[in-house]
Amino acid sequence: MSLKGGLVVCLAAILVSQALLATSTKGSRYEFIQERVGSDRLILRLIDWQSERLLWTRSVREVARVAWSQDENTLAVLILTGERRPSALYPRFRLVTWRAGERVREHARLRLLKSEGFLQLEWSPNGSRLLVRSAPSFGNLDQDVGVLWCFDLRSGREERIAGGVTRAVWLGARRIRYWQWTGREVPDPENPGLYRFEEVMKEHRCR
Repeated sequence: MSLKGGLVVCLAAILVSQALLATSTKGSRYEFIQERVGSDRLILRLIDWQSERLLWTRSVREVARVAWSQDENTLAVLILTGERRPSALYPRFRLVTWRAGERVREHARLRLLKSEGFLQLEWSPNGSRLLVRSAPSFGNLDQDVGVLWCFDLRSGREERIAGGVTRAVWLGARRIRYWQWTGREVPDPENPGLYRFEEVMKEHRCR
């Protein structure tokens, strides 16, 4: 739909409104906007300012993580769609992905979404895969240690790499370097007399 006419006026009002929570801008063309509406609702909008088009909009409870690719043409958003049902083990998270020239996709049945939250969300250098570090428990959130996943944008497939991961970085389009707890306690060189969990560095090539 075109943003000309009334929609342009509407968006101008949004941009100056105090209800605007945050914006994530990448380059001069695409913009992702989060607008707070009330205490428990966000209106999300993805806008192409060059063609003056509203590409996508969605009402959600919260946004957990946002990631743009390096070329600023691919977006990933982890959203919380609503309150946790009394019988549910985990909150209702969804992964939203978009690439310039393609439709917005919402992924609801991924195993990586069965989490209390997310510690990391990052695109590979070529924007083809996502590195996701999920937190299956509140303890994981507190300790900043979680489960490492690789998500392929084209196929929509996810790959569980390892648990107990404290950090991870992309080395290339498919290769990830990550640090994992071994479960052993070792002396902490920065704090004499104290101990910390031992970490080992590993690498993995995503499928």
